[in-house]
Amino acid sequence: GSTGTFVGNKVTAMRGDLGKLNGRIGNLNTRMRGLRDKAAASSQKYHALMAQMNAKLQTGTTPGNPTLVNQLKAGQQQIEFVADNISKLNDLSSDVDAEAGTASWLLDSVRATYGLSGAVDLDHARLRALEDEVNQAVVLIDRLLNELSADINRQTTYVNNERHNLQLMSLAIKNGELYGTSLVNRSFSQARARTAAKVQSDPIPSTCLLYTSPSPRDATLS
Repeated sequence: GSTGTFVGNKVTAMRGDLGKLNGRIGNLNTRMRGLRDKAAASSQKYHALMAQMNAKLQTGTTPGNPTLVNQLKAGQQQIEFVADNISKLNDLSSDVDAEAGTASWLLDSVRATYGLSGAVDLDHARLRALEDEVNQAVVLIDRLLNELSADINRQTTYVNNERHNLQLMSLAIKNGELYGTSLVNRSFSQARARTAAKVQSDPIPSTCLLYTSPSPRDATLS
């Protein structure tokens, strides 16, 4: 409890501020985990749909199959859920950054209180304990910011890649063939044609010519 001195009362007030800060940090951490769970759920649904579409295209289907078109729309919706999740992660990162400023201010206040006069030894002991606890809060906030930054970068890359894959899937469904004739199959055909043309145009290496020994008549003439 407070020692009754001015410094003691100030320590008690700052401990109350720290308690509120820790409560907000806990709420921010809960929000982050909730957003992670939502992103994971959307990703699982998306990949299940992609697996179904790939399986159907692999076994053969009609061009523009309505079932596949609906599954494609559902997959696009799940990816957009993840994209919306990135926006919420950015908002959360801003909130965590604001709490980082609060923690920094509280730490400065604790350290400045050491210089106030009229304190007893117990006040400084309580100040040291409070300083350690504020430092722990700072570490938690830094960790949250680092994890959020990693999540945002990872999910942004994921969404960009899967949007590209959805474009390929859309073409495959339109053609009724896996990946579509105008992409992979065309690229393979062009590569095969270039290889064949190169083989025909290249001269036969001299090392591949057969060596014929001279006939006896040639040897006599020589």
